Amino acid sequence: MRTSALKAFYLFTILWAFNPTGGLWILYLLHCHWTLFQVGLGEAGFHLVSFLFGMPTGLFADRWGRRKSLGVGLAVQALTTTSTLLWAPTSFILGFISISLGALAWSFIDGADRALLFSIVDDGDSSTFGRVYGSILAVNLITRALATAMGGWMVAHRGWYMPYGATVLSSLLGLLAIKALPENRSLSGDTVPSIRHMAQDLSRALGTVQKLPGLSLWVLLGSLLATMVTINNLYAQSTLALKGASLESVSLLVALAGIATALGSWVGGRIGSGRETRVLSWGTLILGVAVGTVGLLPLKEASVGYVSAAEVDGTLDPLYESALNRLTPDALRATILSIPGTGFSLGMIFLFPLMGWAMGAHHVQIAYGLLTLGLCVMALGFASAERYRGKPRKTQREQT
Repeated sequence: MRTSALKAFYLFTILWAFNPTGGLWILYLLHCHWTLFQVGLGEAGFHLVSFLFGMPTGLFADRWGRRKSLGVGLAVQALTTTSTLLWAPTSFILGFISISLGALAWSFIDGADRALLFSIVDDGDSSTFGRVYGSILAVNLITRALATAMGGWMVAHRGWYMPYGATVLSSLLGLLAIKALPENRSLSGDTVPSIRHMAQDLSRALGTVQKLPGLSLWVLLGSLLATMVTINNLYAQSTLALKGASLESVSLLVALAGIATALGSWVGGRIGSGRETRVLSWGTLILGVAVGTVGLLPLKEASVGYVSAAEVDGTLDPLYESALNRLTPDALRATILSIPGTGFSLGMIFLFPLMGWAMGAHHVQIAYGLLTLGLCVMALGFASAERYRGKPRKTQREQT
């Protein structure tokens, strides 16, 4: 483990996570007189871009540099944060474009960050990665929670320009922090991305996932779990507001949920390898019950359920990432780690606006009931994952 590089990664994490608008952007769009359906369309556009570019940006990180990928992501976040602030109040179309292109920030960083962290930490023991990743995630979430709380105060006392400006400044400072991070060995001497090479790498990555049913199953489960959790996290803001919570109360609940998730991540990173399947199965079931309380019960119980769901989600994340990294070859690590995010984006394209339509039609209970049912089914999926994990898929010739 390289201590100096790990410290630099912590600094990058803090600056990337310090986003005072992250927990309040839906409220900003509602402030700009967007409907919940339009908000859903904006999120769908975000995930359409993420779906289209998730794996290509992972390939970019593996072939041309994971540190470079982080830098591009930070620059995109600074640019699209500014454009969303300026365009969302004036035009739905321009705001939609800005929010959609903001997905490129997430796409360039997602996968590349965990792949780079794994190369810094890797000492042959996946439990070490789990502990470090759990701590990194806890720092990330605490930073986001504090930033969200600050964002709520800024909006209430100074208006929307201050939190959006703080996000841009933090992203630009992050560009300086990543200079101390190591760069992965490039798979190519090319200085310009080659479509042919990217197509070859994509074929290799998909072939690797297809060959290992354990890997393909974990990718599928991760995509579905992330989709359901994110739908709850984002629409919980408007759900709690509909139940009577003020903007400052919502921002404080989002911040508290972030701290609860951070605590869960710290715990999950110390559970240890070999027990991921059991904890993920029972944890997803508990998560489903907690999510159900957000939409089905009054404000007080919904608030408790929201924070409880956040803590359980935090516990599950490092366990899932540890299991997925253990199954993934290093040469294409960022690419394969981006595949669950691609599947997640595909799910969000359809399910997020559908959830917004259902809630806008005053069917909050039905929408959250279906979300709870989906998480309970996911628990059964994790319970069956262990039997397939790590076993190579037989070719057609071997089967005959």
